[in-house]
Amino acid sequence: MNSVTLVGRLTADPELRFTNTGTAVCEFSIAVDRVGTDETDFFDVVAWAKTAEAVSAYLAKGHQVGVSGSLRQHRWETPEGDKRSRVKVNANQVDFLTPKSNGTPAPAAAADEPEAQAEAPKATRGRKAAATA
Repeated sequence: MNSVTLVGRLTADPELRFTNTGTAVCEFSIAVDRVGTDETDFFDVVAWAKTAEAVSAYLAKGHQVGVSGSLRQHRWETPEGDKRSRVKVNANQVDFLTPKSNGTPAPAAAADEPEAQAEAPKATRGRKAAATA
């Protein structure tokens, strides 16, 4: 089983780009406080398609989010021959936990990852939206 759920704050504004086939991809990083300590962990997150577009449109540095998804490890070799590895969270669901300034919640986003070809359900801010397969 490969499943992760995190709650944290964006460390910077999300970055939106598009693949060659036009699929939206949004990358962002979140800071997650460790329970019972003053330590913080940082996680890189990737959201796809409609989720990526919603994250880019509604989130900014400092906003709190809940992220559910899976871990993906990327391995490569540098031109010098050094082996590298990086783990990212592949978001299946992003819940927007920071209220809008006027007190009205903004929409949340549930993913439809291209690899899974899952349709993204409608989601609302502050409520959990499960991805359908």
